[in-house]
Amino acid sequence: MMLKNNFDNEDRYNLFRSVKDLLHPSISKENISEYKIILKEGLLPIRVYYPKKVSNMNNVSIYIPGLGKNTDSIGLYDGICRDLAIKLDKCLIVIDYFDKDVKYPNTMDLIYETIKYIYNELYSLGLNKNNISLIGDDLGGLFVNDCIIKSIEENNGFINKCVLLYPLISMDYLEGNYESFDSKNDLLTLNLLKDFQKKYLKEDNYYNRVLEYDKLNLFPEMLIVSGEFDPIKDEIELFSEKVNGKYYCFESNTHGFIRNIHTMKDDIYNMIKEFIEES
Repeated sequence: MMLKNNFDNEDRYNLFRSVKDLLHPSISKENISEYKIILKEGLLPIRVYYPKKVSNMNNVSIYIPGLGKNTDSIGLYDGICRDLAIKLDKCLIVIDYFDKDVKYPNTMDLIYETIKYIYNELYSLGLNKNNISLIGDDLGGLFVNDCIIKSIEENNGFINKCVLLYPLISMDYLEGNYESFDSKNDLLTLNLLKDFQKKYLKEDNYYNRVLEYDKLNLFPEMLIVSGEFDPIKDEIELFSEKVNGKYYCFESNTHGFIRNIHTMKDDIYNMIKEFIEES
């Protein structure tokens, strides 16, 4: 039973595969992304997307999508991931947490354990930190930061290069602290953020208020991108300064621009590719 062109279909086929199999898949590379793959009991399922040429699988990107509710990407992530793998010319391992009721801290813990497992498996296959990048958009960007914090607190700094696309940062939206919240050019509104914050958070700490974390200087190399009219642009820019990240403001674009991956110019994806391939 194969999936429809989205991540929301309830009919899913479970395959138990190893990470080694995914880099040298024995089933059709064209169809493998249509399956939800279980790596190990207790971990979140993943999906895998391949670039056009799969002869060299020594570079892998792990991608945590956003929920899609704030970015109008619900039902579009399959196409987004297919294009992202091709544009970045990387094997793309996507964390599929969409079946779960997204709550803090349960979802964060599951994502972290899944990512840590994948990194360890990739290391055992001979890949190193420079061969693996971690990408997140919207809520996925918050999860990337959470994973970095957890790895720092565990003295296990296994995450190296990260790309954050319009990430949620502080989860402190009830006050509307930034001028960019006044943007009238975006699907994302302050009320949407407030509503999500109330539903998602049940407790407060630096995993949610990342700007208050006292070890931001230990964060890995990061490329951080926001749209010019993104309501959370100011917060994203402040975060990039605190972590000494490379910040890029995408002119004439809004929050959730990756939903337009099919029609956008390749400039931004070439920039991401260049960043994650730097030695």
